[in-house]
Amino acid sequence: MLSTPWRLCLTATVYHHDGDPGELLTLPDADALDRHLLARFIPAAVRTAPNPRGYTPQDVHRWLHHLTTHLDPTGTFPATAPQGAEATDLVLHELWPLAGRTRVQATDVFLTTLTFLFLLPFAWTAPQRLSGAFMIGIGAAVSGVVATQAGSPMSPANPFRTPQRRREFALRLTVGLVTGLTVGLVTGLTAGPTAGLTAGLAVGLAAGLAAGIGSRLAPGFAGGLAQEPGANLGARAVVRSDALVGLVFGLLWGLAVGLAAEHGSGPAFGLTFGLTAGLTFGLISGGRSAWRYAVFLLCSRRRLPFRLGLFLDWAVTTGLMRHSGPAYQYRHRELQHWLRQYPQPSSTP
Repeated sequence: MLSTPWRLCLTATVYHHDGDPGELLTLPDADALDRHLLARFIPAAVRTAPNPRGYTPQDVHRWLHHLTTHLDPTGTFPATAPQGAEATDLVLHELWPLAGRTRVQATDVFLTTLTFLFLLPFAWTAPQRLSGAFMIGIGAAVSGVVATQAGSPMSPANPFRTPQRRREFALRLTVGLVTGLTVGLVTGLTAGPTAGLTAGLAVGLAAGLAAGIGSRLAPGFAGGLAQEPGANLGARAVVRSDALVGLVFGLLWGLAVGLAAEHGSGPAFGLTFGLTAGLTFGLISGGRSAWRYAVFLLCSRRRLPFRLGLFLDWAVTTGLMRHSGPAYQYRHRELQHWLRQYPQPSSTP
């Protein structure tokens, strides 16, 4: 019965430090053997591997069980389900429904609203000057969103590496420029009576242009920084790349909005307001997947560790999980089935 690599791995891990493998001779069949080894596998793996963060076997079991409910929400897949009939991939930025769709979406809306309310003190500081800046900011935001949605999202890689990527980048950049200039022109004319027609038009064009360029340049630029072309995109790297895209886009957008706020308000105020508003919008809109992932972790307190990616990487080093491109998988389908079946760790030592 120990002739399979999986059972041999279980046995070697369970009896690596202590215990008597001779007790396996008392088990009546293969099912009893599997239950015996799986009940001891997680505690043995935690004891064997380096554990700098002090994860306990009980917490590890409960966290890994909770993640199985994302792969099998109804608990209907039997242990004998054929390969490919059930989900096996845990992708960090796709886990958010695990905390409850309504709960995560409501928390997302609340935190987004709260974050934008953070900008109100700027409006109270200079209310007579900010109405035009806010309108220009809204126009820049619209141009950025429209330009970002033009075509499929750029893959997170260097946009200048091959002729095909350069052509694709030029096409999307053109869409972004046209959209940014158009929306910036309309915004400048609309904000003209408040901010001054000339200043409103100039700043509106600058804001729209910056947002149009940023929405096309940021994904390729940030992705190129985060991952070399052809390299395996790790599970946590996807979230990091998305956050980096949001930061780069927010920086470009914030500088444009800061230019609008600077007119008649001073460079210090304009720069502070622009960067604050830009980074806020960039993280919430440009880094949407990373933002939603952070909201999911906030909604999963007491059910999952807040640094979930770090924990799953550690679980890979223990042999409980494995990497599969940008996803995590359980080391074996039998381990996934067993964890789904047992929400609490066994009391057997």
